Amino acid sequence: MPNNGSRPSPCLTPAERHQLLAEWNDSSRRYRAERSIHELFAEQAGSKPDAVAVVDEGEELTYGELNRRANQLAHYLIERGVRAEVPVGICVDRSIVMVVAVLGTMKAGGSYLPLDSLLSERTIGAAIDDSQAPVLLTQKSLVNMLPGCKAQLVCLDTEWEVIARQGTNNPQVTVAPENAALHYLYSGSTGKPKGVPVTHSNVARLFAALSRGSILTSEMCGRCSFLRIRLFGLGTLGGVTLRRAARHCALPYQSHAGSLL
Repeated sequence: MPNNGSRPSPCLTPAERHQLLAEWNDSSRRYRAERSIHELFAEQAGSKPDAVAVVDEGEELTYGELNRRANQLAHYLIERGVRAEVPVGICVDRSIVMVVAVLGTMKAGGSYLPLDSLLSERTIGAAIDDSQAPVLLTQKSLVNMLPGCKAQLVCLDTEWEVIARQGTNNPQVTVAPENAALHYLYSGSTGKPKGVPVTHSNVARLFAALSRGSILTSEMCGRCSFLRIRLFGLGTLGGVTLRRAARHCALPYQSHAGSLL
C-alpha cells in the first residue's frame, strides 16, 4: 500500500479516551491488608460495643457480647491445639451459634471449614478427611451425621457451660494476612470435596470492593455460592447487622443499609 502520509481518524475524542482508560478503569481500593479478619472485627467491637451485631428470630447479640463469646470459644480451641493454619470444621445450623463459631475459630488463629448440615454424610466425611481438621464444631442434633469422624467433636450447645468458663479477653494470637481464614469447599471435576484455602487478605480485599457501594443485589448474590454460608459471619466487618436468612437464601451485603438478609 503506498504511503500517502494519511493517518487513521481517531474513534474517540481525547475526553472520551480519558474517560474510558482512566475514569472508568479507576477500580483500585485501599483496604487493611495488614490486619486479619478477627482483628478488624475486634476493632468494631471496641468502638461500638453496644451496637447490635447479629439477630436471629428475636435473639440478638451486640458487638461486645459477640466478641466476648467468640473469645471464650477461641481460648477453648487454643487449649485443644488450634493455631494458625489449623482448619476447624463447622457443622451447625444457621444461627447465632454459627457466627460465634466462625469468629471464635479465627480468633484462635485457625481457619474454618464450613460444612452445611444439608450435605451428605459421605461429603462431610470426605471434606474432613481432606482438610485433616483436628476439631469439628457441631451441635448435638447433628452428631449422627458424623459417624466415624476422626476429629474431636465439640457440641457447642451441650458444652457451652464449660466453654463459658474461659476468659473473655481477646486471645494474643499472631495471624498473618497470608494465613488462611477459611477453606472453601470445592469438588471440581473429580467429585471429591476438598478445601481450598482463602486468606485473611483475600477476604479483606473482597469486602473492600463490596463497600464501594451497593454493588451486589440479592439476585446477584444468589448466583454466587461464595457469598453464602462461607462468609456468613463476616458481615460485621463493615459495622453492619447480620440477620439470619432462610436456608435457601443467599446473604446479600449492604454496605450502608446495615443488614445481611
